[in-house]
Amino acid sequence: MRNHRKKIKSWDAFLDLKGKFKQKISILQESHLFSIDPKDKREDVWINLINPETVSKSKDFSDSIEGYKEISVEIREKINNGAENAWVGTLSGLKTPERVESFREMMRMFLLKRPDIYYDFKMNHIAAFIIAVVKNERRAFILFSHIIEDILPEDFWSLENRKLEKHTELRIFEMMAEILRPRLLNSLTAKFKESESSPFDEDKAAFLCTTKWIGEFLFSTLFTTLILKSTLMRIWDNIFIYGIEFIEKFALTLLSKYEGVLINQVKAEIKNIGNIVTPDTLMIAGAALKNAFISRTMTISVEKLIKKSILKPNYRALERVLFVNRAKNIERNNIQRLTKIRTCKSLVQGKDNSFSIDKCKVVHSALSFSSNFVSFQEFINLINRLNWPFPVMLNIFSTFDQQGNSSINITALKCGFAIICEGSLEEKLELCFQAHSNDRSGLLSVEEAIALLCIIETCIDERSCLLLIEAKEYSSSFITNSYGKIDLEEFIRFVTQNKFCKNLITSIEAISSNDIKIENKQPAHIYQIPSPIENSIEYSYSDISQDISFSKSLDLSGTSIDVNDYLSKSLEIKNDLMKIAHNMESVEVEDSNASQIDIKVMSDHKQVNLFDVTRSPGRPSPSHFNKKRSHEIDEDYNIIVSPTHPQEKINTNPEPRRMSSSIEIPSFEDKKEEKLKRGTCNRLCTQSICITF
Repeated sequence: MRNHRKKIKSWDAFLDLKGKFKQKISILQESHLFSIDPKDKREDVWINLINPETVSKSKDFSDSIEGYKEISVEIREKINNGAENAWVGTLSGLKTPERVESFREMMRMFLLKRPDIYYDFKMNHIAAFIIAVVKNERRAFILFSHIIEDILPEDFWSLENRKLEKHTELRIFEMMAEILRPRLLNSLTAKFKESESSPFDEDKAAFLCTTKWIGEFLFSTLFTTLILKSTLMRIWDNIFIYGIEFIEKFALTLLSKYEGVLINQVKAEIKNIGNIVTPDTLMIAGAALKNAFISRTMTISVEKLIKKSILKPNYRALERVLFVNRAKNIERNNIQRLTKIRTCKSLVQGKDNSFSIDKCKVVHSALSFSSNFVSFQEFINLINRLNWPFPVMLNIFSTFDQQGNSSINITALKCGFAIICEGSLEEKLELCFQAHSNDRSGLLSVEEAIALLCIIETCIDERSCLLLIEAKEYSSSFITNSYGKIDLEEFIRFVTQNKFCKNLITSIEAISSNDIKIENKQPAHIYQIPSPIENSIEYSYSDISQDISFSKSLDLSGTSIDVNDYLSKSLEIKNDLMKIAHNMESVEVEDSNASQIDIKVMSDHKQVNLFDVTRSPGRPSPSHFNKKRSHEIDEDYNIIVSPTHPQEKINTNPEPRRMSSSIEIPSFEDKKEEKLKRGTCNRLCTQSICITF
């Protein structure tokens, strides 16, 4: 090896190296061959980047394997389904009948080799890419085994310990992103004050979840559905050289490249939701961001990104080993998930614990339709008839959309409502049972009962899979009727008495308990308040290009209205106006110079400002602000609308702090004009200047 201590300059030189495997890899990494494309030598290079002992074991196993008989029917169906459906995104043009058959054979061999590894459908994309690149089937099997077993951390695919290993890696990725991508962090962080004198508090949950959702997809697919084959091969060259650390850092370079696009996506999603900036809004926006990110085809200059992830000092400084222990300790604790569900329960129940079993049945009825999944907009439309405050509906959806898919399984959502309603354990289990009994016979098969238990478990925490792992152990413990079916009484008996359901019962009871007080902090500036015009609220829709606008008013008729009522009514009226705009019904043409009302929220978190806005002709947005009315928020987050002077509070006896603040509607006879100091903030919140979208 002494002759090869100098850095090598080509892949041919690497293939000619003699000596121990670790020494060869060390020389390769020091030589920085990452910038050189192996081209037609790629297969040989990839195989030589695997420990010879691992290669030998995989060869021996592939030679000894026989027949299809050892694969269960369930796994065989999964393989066949994966063989047909793995070719998505940038893989779609690589599918051929020969490759589909090679896929089946390779996956069959691997699952016989490692029956202890959970067959995740995202593995299919990795397998499909290898089949498309590597012609030799034995080599393809060796490479696939190496990636799943060695490159990705041990137990990455395991369902044990609440998927601890996978979520540890995702937490490491989130920690690195928090350091390298502060702008993205800021756009997905809610900042607020408890009082004027208190320091800013932060809620980074949306950033945490969004980066983990993106990381989970990138790590589990190794970029195969996002990046074209020729470019992706160069990324994989370095995955085989540097392993998991390169995967994490290259994923960070993608976040860096698309950071501006991602931030704009967050802003657009918040606008779509209604300009209501809360931790839940940011969570839903983060889910939409993730789905948009992973569905795009990335045309990138890969060499620059590879060099950046390997050589740039701030990337090199982020060594994975520095984050592992801290990340694992955080992920071992599931109290955050239970706290989120309890917060949701607290909001839904209200002060009077009004979400009863009967009301939960009404919700279940509202959610009964043909599709197995409900999107965010469908959920809002279905639940809106129940007259829940809009922020509460946002919180419910963000609580149960744990994977950031912007859609929730209907049965899981119904089980979630059952868990947070006010009732006994038996009553909650009955609601879950009825939600899963599709044929309304009041009976479930053993397989359906097991599936329901798994749904309830993952509804509480999607990382928990104990009942899925142990299904074979307890499936025979059900007492069935002569037709092999289970009734409600047997289901409740099994859940309450079987040892395998002990953790499930403990979690449900922890959520139901009122012994622990759940803090529910929300930013003071989260609401975009419609502007009071005397005793009514007016909403308008404008089409600048045609100089037309539609308006609709809401009569207040009282002296006080709840913030959440504003939001619910605002959503309804906005939808009505959009329908009118599309159908061109009852159009009233107004002067294009007409004065309008717009709202800007000052992010010092202690003041809401309403502005009269004059639109200049031909401009797509308000360009001149001529009047300002200031309104304060008191220490209990009651928004005080003052007709005269900001210091003159109308609400002199505010109620104790609550989620839904009250607004006093004054008569606007006495108005004071002030010059407007416009801010230049381009963030969603945080600084003491205007928030703009």
